[in-house]
Amino acid sequence: MRVVTEDGENLGVMSREDALSAARERELDLILVNPNIEPPLAKIIAWSKFKYEQSKKQKVNKSSDTKEMWFKPFMESGDIAYRVKRIQEFLAKGDKVKATMRYKRGADRQKMQDAMDKVMAEVIEFAKAEGDIKGQGRDISVMLIAKK
Repeated sequence: MRVVTEDGENLGVMSREDALSAARERELDLILVNPNIEPPLAKIIAWSKFKYEQSKKQKVNKSSDTKEMWFKPFMESGDIAYRVKRIQEFLAKGDKVKATMRYKRGADRQKMQDAMDKVMAEVIEFAKAEGDIKGQGRDISVMLIAKK
């Protein structure tokens, strides 16, 4: 396997045992970065640092232009209007918005569907649904994108 240190120094191609001993000498961990290439790439780095860098990359990828707006079946019209305004702002910035209706006690599926239809009637002038309204467990949701 090809071994690289945390500083980017290439230690060359070596056996697994030699790579492990080099990592132990530095009191660090040997992490297999890419097993699908020939020879596989391993990096000598602190495991906690590696996990931290991976979580930072995932957070950057996670904020990938999708927002979520929650609704309840028994919301007042002012609350709905505020959320619809926020949806419009998100769509204007180029984000997608997932509008989700959460089940509350006293609401059946039909009441939730009626409330979601009311929300859709509010956003129809500047947004369109990307697919159908889907039910998942206690929620029903739809992905909204900006009209062009």
